[in-house]
Amino acid sequence: MTAGQVYKQRPSRTEKWKDGCLVAFRNSRFELIETDHLEFNDLALVADELGLDAEYLTRNNVAAVCVLRDRRDGHLLLVASAHLFWELQCVDIKLLQAATILRRVNDVVTRHRKVRSVVVCGDFNSTPNCATFFLLTTGKLDLGSGDCAELPPAVLNYIHNVLIDCTTVPCLQSAYRVGDNDETGVISTFTDKYSGLIDFILYRHLNNFDDHLVQKSTGVSTLSLPTVKQCEEAVIVAFPSRECPSDYLPLAAILNLARMEVNVRFPTAPVMKVRDDFDDAHDLVHVKYRHLHLDLGAVL
Repeated sequence: MTAGQVYKQRPSRTEKWKDGCLVAFRNSRFELIETDHLEFNDLALVADELGLDAEYLTRNNVAAVCVLRDRRDGHLLLVASAHLFWELQCVDIKLLQAATILRRVNDVVTRHRKVRSVVVCGDFNSTPNCATFFLLTTGKLDLGSGDCAELPPAVLNYIHNVLIDCTTVPCLQSAYRVGDNDETGVISTFTDKYSGLIDFILYRHLNNFDDHLVQKSTGVSTLSLPTVKQCEEAVIVAFPSRECPSDYLPLAAILNLARMEVNVRFPTAPVMKVRDDFDDAHDLVHVKYRHLHLDLGAVL
Protein backbone atom coordinates (compact mmCIF):
# COMPACT_ATOMS: atom_id res chain seq x y z
CA MET A 1 0.00 0.00 0.00
CA THR A 2 1.35 3.42 -0.97
CA ALA A 3 0.29 6.45 0.99
CA GLY A 4 0.02 10.06 -0.02
CA GLN A 5 0.46 12.88 2.43
CA VAL A 6 -0.11 16.59 2.88
CA TYR A 7 2.08 18.26 5.50
CA LYS A 8 2.24 21.76 6.92
CA GLN A 9 5.11 22.56 9.27
CA ARG A 10 4.88 25.26 11.90
CA PRO A 11 6.67 28.48 10.94
CA SER A 12 9.73 29.30 13.00
CA ARG A 13 12.53 31.85 12.91
CA THR A 14 14.84 29.27 14.47
CA GLU A 15 15.15 25.48 14.50
CA LYS A 16 13.10 25.30 17.69
CA TRP A 17 9.91 23.86 16.19
CA LYS A 18 9.97 20.80 13.98
CA ASP A 19 6.39 19.68 14.36
CA GLY A 20 3.38 20.38 12.16
CA CYS A 21 0.11 18.91 10.88
CA LEU A 22 -0.26 16.04 8.43
CA VAL A 23 -3.04 14.35 6.47
CA ALA A 24 -2.17 10.87 5.14
CA PHE A 25 -4.30 8.84 2.72
CA ARG A 26 -4.25 5.78 0.47
CA ASN A 27 -3.24 6.63 -3.07
CA SER A 28 -5.08 3.57 -4.32
CA ARG A 29 -8.35 5.02 -3.09
CA PHE A 30 -7.84 8.79 -3.26
CA GLU A 31 -6.38 11.37 -5.58
CA LEU A 32 -5.11 14.63 -4.12
CA ILE A 33 -6.99 17.48 -5.80
CA GLU A 34 -5.96 20.54 -3.80
CA THR A 35 -3.97 21.68 -0.79
CA ASP A 36 -4.99 24.85 0.99
CA HIS A 37 -3.04 25.23 4.23
CA LEU A 38 -3.60 27.71 7.03
CA GLU A 39 -1.05 29.77 8.92
CA PHE A 40 -2.86 31.41 11.80
CA ASN A 41 -0.09 34.01 12.00
CA ASP A 42 -2.02 35.70 9.18
CA LEU A 43 -4.42 36.96 11.85
CA ALA A 44 -1.72 39.52 12.65
CA LEU A 45 -2.63 41.21 9.35
CA VAL A 46 -5.98 42.26 10.85
CA ALA A 47 -4.58 43.16 14.28
CA ASP A 48 -5.69 46.79 13.97
CA GLU A 49 -9.24 45.73 13.11
CA LEU A 50 -9.28 43.41 16.12
CA GLY A 51 -7.76 45.96 18.44
CA LEU A 52 -5.04 43.48 19.40
CA ASP A 53 -1.27 43.50 19.14
CA ALA A 54 0.13 41.72 16.07
CA GLU A 55 2.75 39.95 18.15
CA TYR A 56 0.05 38.67 20.50
CA LEU A 57 -1.72 37.04 17.53
CA THR A 58 1.47 35.45 16.18
CA ARG A 59 1.50 32.00 17.79
CA ASN A 60 2.92 29.87 14.94
CA ASN A 61 -0.05 27.51 14.77
CA VAL A 62 -1.06 25.87 11.48
CA ALA A 63 -3.58 23.59 9.81
CA ALA A 64 -3.10 21.22 6.88
CA VAL A 65 -6.12 21.33 4.56
CA CYS A 66 -6.71 19.25 1.44
CA VAL A 67 -9.37 18.01 -0.95
CA LEU A 68 -9.33 14.34 -1.96
CA ARG A 69 -11.18 12.74 -4.86
CA ASP A 70 -12.63 9.27 -4.38
CA ARG A 71 -11.32 7.28 -7.35
CA ARG A 72 -14.43 5.08 -7.32
CA ASP A 73 -17.16 7.66 -7.85
CA GLY A 74 -15.39 11.00 -8.29
CA HIS A 75 -16.88 12.64 -5.22
CA LEU A 76 -14.73 14.83 -3.02
CA LEU A 77 -13.79 14.78 0.65
CA LEU A 78 -12.30 17.75 2.49
CA VAL A 79 -9.90 16.87 5.31
CA ALA A 80 -8.12 19.22 7.71
CA SER A 81 -5.70 18.58 10.55
CA ALA A 82 -5.25 21.54 12.90
CA HIS A 83 -3.31 22.60 15.98
CA LEU A 84 -4.65 25.58 17.90
CA PHE A 85 -2.84 27.68 20.48
CA TRP A 86 -2.10 25.79 23.69
CA GLU A 87 -2.91 28.38 26.37
CA LEU A 88 -6.37 27.58 27.73
CA GLN A 89 -6.89 31.12 29.00
CA CYS A 90 -6.33 32.76 25.59
CA VAL A 91 -9.91 32.31 24.45
CA ASP A 92 -9.74 35.17 21.96
CA ILE A 93 -6.86 33.61 20.01
CA LYS A 94 -8.46 30.15 19.84
CA LEU A 95 -11.82 31.59 18.81
CA LEU A 96 -10.18 33.55 16.01
CA GLN A 97 -8.24 30.48 14.89
CA ALA A 98 -11.39 28.33 14.97
CA ALA A 99 -13.34 30.91 12.98
CA THR A 100 -10.50 30.95 10.45
CA ILE A 101 -10.84 27.17 10.03
CA LEU A 102 -14.58 27.45 9.42
CA ARG A 103 -14.05 30.20 6.86
CA ARG A 104 -11.37 28.23 4.98
CA VAL A 105 -13.49 25.08 4.95
CA ASN A 106 -16.45 27.10 3.71
CA ASP A 107 -14.35 28.70 0.95
CA VAL A 108 -12.97 25.37 -0.25
CA VAL A 109 -16.39 23.69 -0.26
CA THR A 110 -17.81 26.66 -2.16
CA ARG A 111 -15.16 26.19 -4.85
CA HIS A 112 -15.66 22.42 -5.03
CA ARG A 113 -19.37 21.73 -5.17
CA LYS A 114 -18.78 17.96 -5.30
CA VAL A 115 -17.44 17.87 -1.74
CA ARG A 116 -19.70 15.43 0.11
CA SER A 117 -18.14 15.37 3.53
CA VAL A 118 -15.82 17.40 5.74
CA VAL A 119 -13.52 16.04 8.45
CA VAL A 120 -11.63 18.45 10.72
CA CYS A 121 -9.53 16.99 13.50
CA GLY A 122 -6.64 17.96 15.69
CA ASP A 123 -5.40 19.36 18.95
CA PHE A 124 -7.80 22.22 19.65
CA ASN A 125 -6.58 22.84 23.21
CA SER A 126 -10.22 23.52 24.08
CA THR A 127 -12.67 21.63 26.26
CA PRO A 128 -16.20 20.63 25.17
CA ASN A 129 -17.75 23.25 27.46
CA CYS A 130 -15.73 26.18 26.15
CA ALA A 131 -16.59 28.83 23.55
CA THR A 132 -14.21 27.44 20.93
CA PHE A 133 -15.88 24.02 20.82
CA PHE A 134 -19.29 25.70 20.85
CA LEU A 135 -18.28 27.81 17.85
CA LEU A 136 -17.05 24.83 15.82
CA THR A 137 -20.07 22.64 16.56
CA THR A 138 -22.86 25.23 16.33
CA GLY A 139 -21.45 27.92 14.07
CA LYS A 140 -22.38 30.48 16.72
CA LEU A 141 -20.75 32.58 19.41
CA ASP A 142 -21.75 31.60 22.94
CA LEU A 143 -22.29 35.16 24.09
CA GLY A 144 -23.75 34.00 27.38
CA SER A 145 -20.61 32.13 28.40
CA GLY A 146 -17.88 33.41 30.64
CA ASP A 147 -15.40 32.83 27.82
CA CYS A 148 -16.98 35.52 25.66
CA ALA A 149 -18.06 37.91 28.40
CA GLU A 150 -14.78 39.81 28.56
CA LEU A 151 -13.77 39.64 24.91
CA PRO A 152 -13.33 42.99 23.10
CA PRO A 153 -16.31 43.94 20.92
CA ALA A 154 -14.00 44.19 17.91
CA VAL A 155 -13.07 40.50 18.26
CA LEU A 156 -16.71 39.43 18.61
CA ASN A 157 -17.72 41.53 15.58
CA TYR A 158 -14.92 40.07 13.47
CA ILE A 159 -15.93 36.48 14.31
CA HIS A 160 -19.61 37.33 13.77
CA ASN A 161 -18.83 38.63 10.26
CA VAL A 162 -16.82 35.49 9.48
CA LEU A 163 -19.76 33.30 10.51
CA ILE A 164 -22.15 35.30 8.32
CA ASP A 165 -19.97 34.41 5.32
CA CYS A 166 -19.90 30.69 6.23
CA THR A 167 -23.11 29.68 4.51
CA THR A 168 -22.03 26.21 3.35
CA VAL A 169 -20.38 24.69 6.41
CA PRO A 170 -21.72 26.54 9.46
CA CYS A 171 -20.96 23.84 12.02
CA LEU A 172 -19.42 20.43 12.63
CA GLN A 173 -20.18 17.55 14.99
CA SER A 174 -17.93 15.49 17.23
CA ALA A 175 -17.27 11.81 16.63
CA TYR A 176 -16.76 11.41 20.37
CA ARG A 177 -19.51 11.92 22.89
CA VAL A 178 -18.61 14.91 24.99
CA GLY A 179 -19.40 15.50 28.63
CA ASP A 180 -18.42 17.87 31.38
CA ASN A 181 -14.88 16.51 31.76
CA ASP A 182 -15.51 15.39 35.33
CA GLU A 183 -14.68 11.93 36.60
CA THR A 184 -17.24 10.39 34.22
CA GLY A 185 -16.01 12.23 31.14
CA VAL A 186 -13.28 10.83 28.89
CA ILE A 187 -9.96 12.64 28.54
CA SER A 188 -7.22 12.94 25.93
CA THR A 189 -4.60 14.47 28.23
CA PHE A 190 -3.74 13.81 31.86
CA THR A 191 -1.09 15.97 33.51
CA ASP A 192 -0.36 17.37 36.95
CA LYS A 193 -1.73 20.75 35.80
CA TYR A 194 -4.76 19.79 33.71
CA SER A 195 -6.78 16.77 32.60
CA GLY A 196 -9.53 16.79 30.00
CA LEU A 197 -10.70 16.19 26.45
CA ILE A 198 -9.04 18.81 24.25
CA ASP A 199 -8.50 16.83 21.02
CA PHE A 200 -11.36 16.13 18.64
CA ILE A 201 -12.45 14.50 15.40
CA LEU A 202 -15.14 16.76 13.93
CA TYR A 203 -17.11 16.08 10.77
CA ARG A 204 -20.11 17.04 8.69
CA HIS A 205 -21.92 15.47 5.78
CA LEU A 206 -23.06 18.03 3.19
CA ASN A 207 -26.38 18.03 1.31
CA ASN A 208 -25.28 19.58 -1.95
CA PHE A 209 -25.97 16.49 -4.05
CA ASP A 210 -28.74 14.04 -4.94
CA ASP A 211 -31.54 13.78 -2.38
CA HIS A 212 -31.20 10.03 -2.00
CA LEU A 213 -27.68 10.52 -0.66
CA VAL A 214 -28.56 13.23 1.84
CA GLN A 215 -28.22 11.85 5.33
CA LYS A 216 -26.67 12.91 8.60
CA SER A 217 -23.26 11.35 9.11
CA THR A 218 -22.91 9.37 12.30
CA GLY A 219 -19.96 8.05 14.27
CA VAL A 220 -19.97 4.28 13.93
CA SER A 221 -17.22 3.54 16.43
CA THR A 222 -14.51 5.35 18.35
CA LEU A 223 -11.31 4.24 20.02
CA SER A 224 -11.92 4.17 23.76
CA LEU A 225 -10.46 6.91 25.94
CA PRO A 226 -10.04 6.70 29.72
CA THR A 227 -11.59 8.88 32.41
CA VAL A 228 -9.67 10.72 35.11
CA LYS A 229 -10.90 8.16 37.63
CA GLN A 230 -9.59 5.26 35.52
CA CYS A 231 -6.18 6.91 35.24
CA GLU A 232 -6.05 7.44 38.98
CA GLU A 233 -7.12 3.85 39.67
CA ALA A 234 -4.32 2.68 37.36
CA VAL A 235 -1.91 4.69 39.55
CA ILE A 236 -0.90 6.89 36.62
CA VAL A 237 0.48 10.13 38.04
CA ALA A 238 0.52 12.03 34.75
CA PHE A 239 1.36 11.79 31.06
CA PRO A 240 3.97 11.20 29.73
CA SER A 241 4.40 7.90 31.53
CA ARG A 242 5.65 4.39 30.90
CA GLU A 243 2.16 3.47 29.67
CA CYS A 244 1.79 6.58 27.49
CA PRO A 245 5.01 8.16 26.16
CA SER A 246 3.24 11.41 25.23
CA ASP A 247 1.15 13.98 27.07
CA TYR A 248 -1.74 13.18 24.69
CA LEU A 249 -3.70 10.05 23.83
CA PRO A 250 -4.54 9.04 20.23
CA LEU A 251 -8.09 9.41 18.89
CA ALA A 252 -9.64 7.23 16.20
CA ALA A 253 -13.14 6.94 14.74
CA ILE A 254 -14.93 5.03 12.02
CA LEU A 255 -17.42 7.42 10.43
CA ASN A 256 -20.28 6.44 8.17
CA LEU A 257 -20.32 9.20 5.55
CA ALA A 258 -22.97 8.61 2.87
CA ARG A 259 -21.99 5.39 1.08
CA MET A 260 -18.46 5.06 2.37
CA GLU A 261 -16.91 4.02 5.65
CA VAL A 262 -14.08 6.24 6.78
CA ASN A 263 -11.51 5.24 9.38
CA VAL A 264 -10.16 8.49 10.82
CA ARG A 265 -7.25 8.43 13.20
CA PHE A 266 -5.69 11.35 15.00
CA PRO A 267 -2.63 10.01 16.82
CA THR A 268 -0.76 12.39 19.09
CA ALA A 269 1.47 9.69 20.50
CA PRO A 270 2.90 6.27 19.55
CA VAL A 271 0.05 3.79 19.79
CA MET A 272 0.81 1.02 22.24
CA LYS A 273 -2.50 -0.86 21.99
CA VAL A 274 -5.75 -0.37 20.08
CA ARG A 275 -9.04 -2.23 20.02
CA ASP A 276 -9.38 -5.27 17.81
CA ASP A 277 -11.97 -3.59 15.58
CA PHE A 278 -9.41 -1.08 14.29
CA ASP A 279 -7.40 -2.79 11.57
CA ASP A 280 -3.82 -2.05 10.47
CA ALA A 281 -2.81 -0.78 13.89
CA HIS A 282 0.83 -1.00 12.83
CA ASP A 283 0.25 2.03 10.60
CA LEU A 284 0.05 4.16 13.73
CA VAL A 285 3.16 3.00 15.57
CA HIS A 286 6.02 5.46 16.11
CA VAL A 287 4.08 8.51 14.99
CA LYS A 288 6.36 11.51 15.52
CA TYR A 289 4.10 14.44 14.74
CA ARG A 290 0.48 15.26 15.45
CA HIS A 291 -1.41 14.27 12.34
CA LEU A 292 -4.51 12.73 10.89
CA HIS A 293 -4.42 9.32 9.23
CA LEU A 294 -7.24 8.74 6.76
CA ASP A 295 -7.85 5.14 5.80
CA LEU A 296 -10.90 4.13 3.81
CA GLY A 297 -12.35 0.68 3.94
CA ALA A 298 -15.04 -1.06 1.94
CA VAL A 299 -18.35 0.56 1.11
CA LEU A 300 -21.09 -0.45 3.51
